[in-house]
Amino acid sequence: MEAATGLSGGAVIDFEAVTSGYFNQISAGGVTFTTPTGALGVETQYGGQFNAIGKSLKSVSHTRIDMAFDQALTGFGFFFGASDLTWTLSAYDALGALLESQQISPTGVSNAGNFYGLKANGIRSARLTTTTPDYVIIDDFRTSTAPLGPVGVVPEPSTWAIMITGFGAAGAMLRRRRQAMLAL
Repeated sequence: MEAATGLSGGAVIDFEAVTSGYFNQISAGGVTFTTPTGALGVETQYGGQFNAIGKSLKSVSHTRIDMAFDQALTGFGFFFGASDLTWTLSAYDALGALLESQQISPTGVSNAGNFYGLKANGIRSARLTTTTPDYVIIDDFRTSTAPLGPVGVVPEPSTWAIMITGFGAAGAMLRRRRQAMLAL
């Protein structure tokens, strides 16, 4: 699974060791899950459905799920299912500054392995949000502490064209300068 998710050096939280029931806060594998309204559940009711295997975390009629990490991460991800709405997944640093964000389209009854996550240096918390209460399931939550390498920047085609034109112009100027010096 590490190759498929691109996450390494962290934990996998499959919720199997978490007591079944409903809780205001669920802590497992260095991650604390909370929601400002109501409780989160852990149960096997949907194992084998909605991208869940065995026990999973479920959120019933919530618009937000918060995740706090015991240590700084470089990435995290999870299987996500049963949503009927678009959700936003956001990652924050220790000061609460937004590091990365992405939209998650509704998964409905899909069991196609809908895995979502974010990568950035220094992730200390994350949040899933939507506009209207929705029912969602999260399973196999993965974290990564493996260092992220520098991101290489690849110029756009228009930038390449400008650079090539500039190099050509510089070469032409050098050629003219050399010819002028030889003429003296």
